[in-house]
Amino acid sequence: MATYKNLHKIGEGGFGEVWRCKRESDGKVLANKKLLPTATKEDVRRFRREVRILSSLDHPNIVRVVGLGLTRKPPFYVMPLYKRSLAQELPSLVGDESRIRPVFESVLDGIEYAHSQGVIHRDLGARNVLLNNDTDVVISDFGLGREFDADSTRQTQTGFGLGTPFYMAPEQIADAKNADERSDVYSLGRLLYEMYTGALSLAPMDLADLPGAIALVVRKCTKPDPDKRYQSVAQLKQVWRSIFDAGNEAAQLEKLQALLVELSSSTVERKKVEELVEQLTPRLDDSDLAHQVVVALSVEALQELWENDRGAFEAMIAPFLQLVADQGWGFDYTDRLGSRCRELFEIVSDFELRAKIVKAVTILGVDHNRWHVMRIARSLLQAPKEPGEAAPLAEELAEIGESRLEAIEAYLDVASLDPLLKPLFEAPSD
Repeated sequence: MATYKNLHKIGEGGFGEVWRCKRESDGKVLANKKLLPTATKEDVRRFRREVRILSSLDHPNIVRVVGLGLTRKPPFYVMPLYKRSLAQELPSLVGDESRIRPVFESVLDGIEYAHSQGVIHRDLGARNVLLNNDTDVVISDFGLGREFDADSTRQTQTGFGLGTPFYMAPEQIADAKNADERSDVYSLGRLLYEMYTGALSLAPMDLADLPGAIALVVRKCTKPDPDKRYQSVAQLKQVWRSIFDAGNEAAQLEKLQALLVELSSSTVERKKVEELVEQLTPRLDDSDLAHQVVVALSVEALQELWENDRGAFEAMIAPFLQLVADQGWGFDYTDRLGSRCRELFEIVSDFELRAKIVKAVTILGVDHNRWHVMRIARSLLQAPKEPGEAAPLAEELAEIGESRLEAIEAYLDVASLDPLLKPLFEAPSD
């Protein structure tokens, strides 16, 4: 059996510590992870489970076991030495997409393989990703890992949420026995958010500063309901690669067009809507495509999208509304756009998004001098408002300019407007 000489401690946490060590047979420098003398029987059981799991996995993005001493006191195992953890590397990596891509894809590859072998990690986070450089990346610390349907599933006490809170899925916090592959998907979403922003806390994530496609990926990964996340890492990886892969653009656009034909009917399958979102995710910067999709989808498909993936819905609607308000259109198409805006308004319940829809249809009607569209704007403006609905609408309308407000005022019964909207149309007193 090989012998190892510990040189100095390089890390510790929980029930173990890691030492830089030297293999005495050839002088190779490695890392020795060993239990603390104060470790409990449960700690020993988890440690041995980690070694067993790691020894059963063979993938370049999962740390290897190169030596072990489970019968020693304290027990230990030896693995290759890596320069730093992703947590240590984050300050120089945050927001650098050219570096995030290979690192995150390595993590995806490693976790996808682990899942294919029936292993859930359950403790993914930046400190458990080790690297020498951006393409030499491994996942470590499978101490909380478990094998699907194995006895280890029953070793976790009910109600005891194991893992790192910043990365843990809600179902894992509630009861670690509920964790499955989708819990790791949640952690991957949180890790991706951290790599783009560097700011991970228990506060709600602010996705506003993320690239549009990345925001959608993070949002879907971290849905509170596991059934609404990516259902596998393979599915997540497919979407991730499509964001950066321009090689099969023609085939993907052809598939998108076929989906639009299917989703233009009143019979809608949720699976088809989810496929549409996957196809659109890497193309969110194409406002013309977003416009085409919003116009082509049936009301039923738009309703399904709103109810099940509001992030994707809003990401599509924003460029659509921008084009509606900024571009010139033919008479018939202008009327069609106005009608579509009314349908969108009736679908959504978010007051800020409703306000943007009313703003767009008002500009569309005034700028094209279309009675049909201005009548739609009038009905939306004069409809009774729920508490809190008028304030964001007043803010949006204040931005369209006095000449447009004067034009639409001719079609309004100003006296019937919400009190917050009336000042926009009433002449100031001397």
